[in-house]
Amino acid sequence: MKQHKKGIDPSSITNQELQKFVKASNDIQAIQMGSVNDIKKAVKAQGMDLQRFRKIMMSKRNPKQNSVKMTPKEKKQFTKIRQSIMKIETNVNKKIVAKVKSDDMKISRYKQIYMTLQQSKSLQKRLRGIASKQK
Repeated sequence: MKQHKKGIDPSSITNQELQKFVKASNDIQAIQMGSVNDIKKAVKAQGMDLQRFRKIMMSKRNPKQNSVKMTPKEKKQFTKIRQSIMKIETNVNKKIVAKVKSDDMKISRYKQIYMTLQQSKSLQKRLRGIASKQK
């Protein structure tokens, strides 16, 4: 079987698998959207402005470009928020795994299809056709 940069041969992916992939992807998107709201709630629960939190996060990711000074109170808030986010992310990952499995798909196969979709225009076209029928 021909490999495609961590993907698989697109012709080995059945339409039934693509249908399951579309369902799982939609479910994952819903879970992720919910986690964004949970993160916003975690930031607000610590009394930090969402934009300030984003600015601090950007600074942490790229300290050379975006140096931000934090007050001692902000440091405590930020630490607690990060801990909350880690819990949220762990929970989201568990939900995603459970959802993909409940959609009758193995995580490894989901990832293979995902990687192959990044490389294969023909598979993307097939997926769009199947997705449009599922709506």
